[in-house]
This record gives sequence, C-alpha cells and structure tokens, in this order.
Amino acid sequence: MFVLTILSINVAVMLGAQNNLDKIEDFLKINSMPSDSVELLLNVLKYYLEPFSEATEADLLAMDEEVLLSLVDAYIAVGRFQMEHGNLSLAGKHLQKAYEIAVIADLTRTRAVATSNLSTLNFLKGNYKLAFEFLQKHKAISDSLITVGYERSTLIMNMAQEFEREREIAEARLENKLQILALQRIGIIISSLALMLFAVLFLLLVRNYRQKKKAINELKNYQNNLEEMVTKKTLELMLAKDKAEESSRLKSAFLSNMSHEIRTPMNGIIGFLQIVEAGDLSSINKKEYTKEISKSSKHLARIINELIDISKIEVREMKMSPVQVDINTLMNEIYENNNNLLGDKQDIELILDVSDFIDPCNILVDITRLSQIINNLLGNALKFTEKGHIRFGYRMLKEENLLEFFVEDSGIGIQESQLENIFEPFRQVDIGNNRNFEGIGIGLSISRGLTQLMGGDMKVESTVGKGSKFSFTIAYIPCE
Repeated sequence: MFVLTILSINVAVMLGAQNNLDKIEDFLKINSMPSDSVELLLNVLKYYLEPFSEATEADLLAMDEEVLLSLVDAYIAVGRFQMEHGNLSLAGKHLQKAYEIAVIADLTRTRAVATSNLSTLNFLKGNYKLAFEFLQKHKAISDSLITVGYERSTLIMNMAQEFEREREIAEARLENKLQILALQRIGIIISSLALMLFAVLFLLLVRNYRQKKKAINELKNYQNNLEEMVTKKTLELMLAKDKAEESSRLKSAFLSNMSHEIRTPMNGIIGFLQIVEAGDLSSINKKEYTKEISKSSKHLARIINELIDISKIEVREMKMSPVQVDINTLMNEIYENNNNLLGDKQDIELILDVSDFIDPCNILVDITRLSQIINNLLGNALKFTEKGHIRFGYRMLKEENLLEFFVEDSGIGIQESQLENIFEPFRQVDIGNNRNFEGIGIGLSISRGLTQLMGGDMKVESTVGKGSKFSFTIAYIPCE
C-alpha cells in the first residue's frame, strides 16, 4: 500500500498523469490501517510534496500544465484526507497550497475544487464567514454551483451562525438564572434559621418571665403564713429570691452572650451576600464567599441545635436511638477527627488511652449522642488548654455494670467554688476569664443530660492552673 501510494503521487507530480486525483484519493482511504502506518504514510507524502511548497511563482509557471494539475490534485487529496481524519490545521495548509498554485497557474478546474474544499474546511472549523467567502469564490469560478445545493449550503451556514448566537444568549441567561436561584435558596435558608432562632428566643423569654412571676408569687404566699414561721420562711424566701435573681442574671448574661454569638455568623452571612449580590465577581471569589456563607450558616445552625437539645432535655422529650456500636472503633474515629482539629496548637498532644479498653466491646447505645458528649468534652478541653496534653479513653466498671469514659486536660482548670454548678445551663457565661472563649454555655448541661438518659451520670475534678478531668458513665448493654 505504501509503495503504490508513493509511486502514484510521484508519477502524478513528475509526469502529469490525467485524472490522478481520484486514484490518489482511493489510495488515501486507509481508515483500517494502524495509526503508526498512517503517520508513516503522511511523512512520506510530505517528503514528496515539500520541495514544491518552496517553489517560486516563476518555477511553477515553467512547469508543464499536466504536472501542475497533478501537483494540485495531490495537495487536494492529502488535504481532504487530513480533513476527514480531523487534522484540520494540516488540511488547511495543503488545501491552501493547492489553491495558491491553481491561482498562479490559472487552473480553473482545480481552483474550483480547492475553493470548495476550503469552504468545507472552514465550515468544520466554525469560521462561517471565511467559509462563505470561499463558497462565493467557488460560485464565481463554476456556474454549475449556482444551484439549489449552493443556496442550501448558504442557508445552512446562515442558520448555523444564527444558532450559535442564540446558543450563547441562552447560555448567558441560564447562568444568570442559576445565580439568582442560588441566592434565593440561601435567602430561604437564612430566613428559616432566623425564624427558628426568634422562636427559641421567645420561648426562653417566656420561661424567664414565668420563673420570675413564680418567685414573686411564692414570696407573697410566704408573707401570709403564720407568725411563728416567719423567720424560717423568710430565710427560705431569701434563698429562693437569690436563686431567682441568680437565674435571671445568668439568663440575662446568656442572652447577651448568645446575641453576640448569633450576630457574628449572621453579620458574616449578610455581608458576603451583599458582596455577591453586587456582582462583578470572579468565579473564584464567588466560591470563597459562598464557602464563608456556608461556614457561618453551619455555625448558626449548631447554636440553634444546642438550644433545641437543652429545651428537649429539660422538658424530658429527648429520645434515644440505641444501635449496635463497636466502642473501640468509635473512639479511634473520634481521636482522628479531633487530632485534625488541633490546627496550629502544636504544643498540645492528644492521647487516646487504650490501656483499659475491652476487646471486643460491642454495646447497644445511641452512637450520635455518645459521640456528641465525647466531642463536647474534647472541644472544651481544647478550648481551655494552651499547652500540655489532652487524654481520653474508657474503662469497665464491672461491679456497677457501667462503662466510664473520661477526658483529662492540663488546661487552666476550674475554681472549686464553681464545681458545684458547672453543669447548670448558661453557667459558662458567669465564669470570668472564660468569656475570652466563644460558646453559649450549655454544652456541659446538654452532655450531662444525655449521660443521665443513657443510664449514667457525669462528674468533674479540677485544680486551677493544673487542669481538669471530666468523667461520665453509661449503661453497659453488651450485644453479640
């Protein structure tokens, strides 16, 4: 096949054989040939045609017309072969050379063929304007092309140009609609979160009002008691009043702190939304701003979830969903997740103490709530520890049929006077130096409530300046 093709082109160019274009095209129909063979054949064709690409106009005019005809036919055949196999750039070079030689030598027939193929090539490239120009040249050369076929080609190209314009307009409109839809979706999410937040705040205010009213009513009732009970009841009323005022003070501090905690993500969401709505942003900036909006929304949702959890625990509506859990696997997963959260705190070592682990340890427990308790305690330890270690693990209390989990840190510690009420809701807002840290102060209360729902309890041991150790128990319900 190679030899016949090379000889065919060589004879056509050097001897000017008649009607050799069709023969060359037949030899170039090699779709079934291996790709390396096709490449070799093209290199050979380039070798025979390259000397003519540098021929001057005078050199070309000095050639015999039959030789020029065969030469142009060879360039056209190679160009058409390249075009059919998707090599549009190389096809353009060969077809353009054929056209130039045909123009110089005034070869009307081959010039018509060259312009027709150049029109088709540019149409495939999407250059409809240039395709139309070559089609007009072809029309001017050959009157036989002034037919329905010409009109159809012109109409197709015009329709293709119009379709391209309409497609670009449609894509722009679709992109705009998608952006508007994304903003609307974010707005709906924010509105829903805001409604839930206001509902929780309202419930807390009503609860605070009722407690104050209850304390006042108790005070009036005690004042109406018998004279011999005055001293005792007065003392009790003073204690109740102090407790109510303390509760009111804590809740007021909690509301003030929660207002700050809520405004921070809300301001982030609103600010970035205003920037996005202003437009003229790159896709990278849009992605960064959307990421910040998502981060603030998750922070806001976490605050609301904590408020909902503490409300459910206090009204005893929190439900447990126990499933079979491999405690050892769960502890390792919690270790990996929290170890990644250490970030820049290189002076803290997170330790998973496996010395008292049971192997295997498959029990029935609500894995979501158990993970929540451990992660809350680890989060507090990480928050209040600047350097040193955080160690956690569990052990079996066989006599009581309980599992005891613990989280120990070398942080700032807790004053002894505060240990009695550390698990009360909103107590965190009352611990002076703790206000340097974020949080609304109900994490420990939620954790203890969940522990009690799982058949155990929580306690704390702490020394100021040396660290704290939180431990809690849950019922040990083994499963096969």
